[in-house]
Order: sequence, then structure tokens, then C-alpha cells
Amino acid sequence: MHVLGRFNTWSPWVRPTILVLTAVKILIVGYLLHVSAVAGQKADARISVSKTLSTLSARIEGNMLAKSHLLQGLSAAVQLNENLTQEQFQIIASTLVANNSDILNIAAAPDLVVEYVYPLAPNRTALGVDYRDSTQFAPIRRAIATRSQILVGPVDLWQGGRGYILRIPIFRSTGAPAAPFWGIVSLVVDYEQFNANIGLSDTDLNIEVALRRLGGGVGARQIADRGAQLVDRSGRSHRRFHCLPIALARPLGQGDT
Repeated sequence: MHVLGRFNTWSPWVRPTILVLTAVKILIVGYLLHVSAVAGQKADARISVSKTLSTLSARIEGNMLAKSHLLQGLSAAVQLNENLTQEQFQIIASTLVANNSDILNIAAAPDLVVEYVYPLAPNRTALGVDYRDSTQFAPIRRAIATRSQILVGPVDLWQGGRGYILRIPIFRSTGAPAAPFWGIVSLVVDYEQFNANIGLSDTDLNIEVALRRLGGGVGARQIADRGAQLVDRSGRSHRRFHCLPIALARPLGQGDT
């Protein structure tokens, strides 16, 4: 009877307490389920973004490497015949750039003065341009010193618009370890057409993309493409799901051109 009496004394508080504890448990379980669902959504979003960026990365790298190989082919042709005529250059260049809708022009500059350019008609005013007087001379000088190809851009083009410029220094085929410098070949890629070709301009692309130069030298860590609003001046991303490195051009050895 004594125990029963105590229970009856506490009983008015038992039911409310149980209800409160039950409600708290429900809230905790609901919160944990919500957190789990949000984590799952974020994981799915990361996977989706990673797949999209992997695809874009492969397209960018493949596109630029193809152009790099194209320009190496031109440099090899120049090495074989350092006294090309303009007509011969037109034939070689037109063959190499066929079916590349984003290539604006391709040029060769013996001793850093433009002597050959394709297509000739819209780019005739480029003939005689001395790269030593160009704002692009710093990266050109670095390419010569390191005997490696360089990619710069996007930059404002003299003919209007913006573009990427791929350059390769050429050294004479003397067989000597320190072969003398002949000149440089350059290939200009239209910025907008390049973006369209690799899918950066697709209307159904549901992410914002920024390309940032991470290598050393001139322009290190600069924004190299659209999406500058994603990265502040300190280089930190505001909204970053994923980032992938892109090898746009391999370094060239001493025997390469």
C-alpha cells in the first residue's frame, strides 16, 4: 500500500514527462534524419559536379593538347625547311588547322619578327610585327629560355575579341645540345568558340566554372577564364564543390620543338 501510494502521488507528473521526452526524442530523430538527408544531397551534388568537371577537364585538356601537337607539327616542318615561302606556309598551315573552327590564325616569326601567317588575307597587317615590342614578350622570353611551349590567355586580340595563344620556340636542327634559336610559332584560339566547343557555353550547364592559372611565373594564380566572381582577390573560392588540375601543355625537352 505504501508503494502504491507513492506511485499515485507521482502519477500526475509521469504522463507529461513521458510526453515531453517522447517529443524530444522525435525532434532529435527528425533532426538527425534531416542532417542525414542534407549530407546525402551534398554528396550527390559533389558526385554530379565532379562528373561534370571531369568531362570538362578532359575536353579542355584534349582540345589544347591536340592544338599543341598541331603546332609541334608546324615547327617540325619549319625545321626541315627554314626558308619556307609564304605559299608553302599557307599550304602546310591550312592542312594542319583543317576542321578546327576555334583557331583564328597561326603564325611563324623567325628571329621574333612575324614573317608567315595563316590565313593571310585577314591577318596581313600582322606581318612584320616584332614580338620584342609586344606586351606578350615576357612569356615568350620565358619560353625561349626554358625551351618549352607556353599557353597564355585569355588576352585581348589586336583584331578584336579575346583568345588563348599557344607558342612554341623553334631551335635549328644542328644536332648540338645548345642549338641556335630560329624563332617562334604561335597559334591563336578564339575564346568564345573554344568555350562553345568544349561545352562551357552550354545553356544546360548547371554549374559555374572558373579556370585559374596555378603555375609559377607571369600571371600565376590569375583567373584564366570566366567565373572570376567565384574567386576573390585572395584566391579563395566562395562556392567550391570540386576542382581538377588540367595539364594544358606538357613541358618540352631540349630536343623538342
